[in-house]
Amino acid sequence: FEFFFTIDVMFANLHFIFSLLSNLKTKDNNIYINVGIDLKQLEVSGDKKIRKILYLMNRYADLNIELYNNYAFKNYNILLLKDEFALQYSLNKSGEFQAFTVIDNKEILNNISSVVLSSFKEKYKLWQLANTKKFHKEGYRTIFYTCDFFNFFLVQGFEFLLPSFVIDNIAAKCKKEKYPEQDLISILKIKIAWEEIFENSSINFFVLKSSMFQYLEKGKLTYMNIPYQTSVEERQAHYEHAIKILEKNPNIHLYIIEDDIFNKNHLLSNIGIFGNHKKMFFKNYHNLNEKTEPYFTIVNDQKILSQINLLFENIKKTDYCKEYTVEELKKIWNKYSNMFFRLTEITEN
Repeated sequence: FEFFFTIDVMFANLHFIFSLLSNLKTKDNNIYINVGIDLKQLEVSGDKKIRKILYLMNRYADLNIELYNNYAFKNYNILLLKDEFALQYSLNKSGEFQAFTVIDNKEILNNISSVVLSSFKEKYKLWQLANTKKFHKEGYRTIFYTCDFFNFFLVQGFEFLLPSFVIDNIAAKCKKEKYPEQDLISILKIKIAWEEIFENSSINFFVLKSSMFQYLEKGKLTYMNIPYQTSVEERQAHYEHAIKILEKNPNIHLYIIEDDIFNKNHLLSNIGIFGNHKKMFFKNYHNLNEKTEPYFTIVNDQKILSQINLLFENIKKTDYCKEYTVEELKKIWNKYSNMFFRLTEITEN
């Protein structure tokens, strides 16, 4: 099912509609939502509005959402289910829906569809869904990791600063389980980019506390689009290798986020954010866990990219975010690692 909403996602309260669609979704169908945003309004209270958009994306991670500049359709007041029906709506000053008119007459619907669909042009797309094949074809990741500055918001495991042999083990898993050859090639390309450029860059890692603890206990991470179960020995080596890199490069910063307070600030943990000054993409862990493409969303608009990077700067200043030094990380590891590894043994048995 494909929907086209000629509405400003920052102004309207879309929870009712998104919640309804999420409840109607089954494993046998995908729901795609094309929705608008007024970029000029992003300049006012941009942090608050970006949080709202990211919250919707996280809260309804089972819906595949693409965002458009609403310049061409902002006055249409139409919600369209392609080839089925349209709703004409009215909103009050608070962005709440007040009335709907159902349009299902075929002739009228065809005329409305023609106008609405022609307004959702590719050039107005601010962020777009991308499957794994698209990422491979365009070499997006390899180019992405050649930058010298990064912000990462990680919500499941910690896939960075891995020892070389662990990445080789992931590649071996791909080969054994007959993943597409392009996955294997991408693993090796990114491994080289990480070793030669990435690990010497300026990097901010924002990691949920619960995610880090779950990784230490259960050892699950997602490398690119590939789920991988690390052993206790691999996690021990991961820690040692990461500490060496952190000691070598003082421009890598690790921020741990307290989940309880964080989620009260209208952010959730289904979507990982991977960004630099020029490129940004999201990783949808809900779709990854369900093994349902598309797994990724690419941000095409520089204004939105800049606002999300600014959001990271603001998160640094909050009471739910704390930066940990290398020495503090060593103390935490010495205090908790043995407990987590013992918990791993219980789980495995």
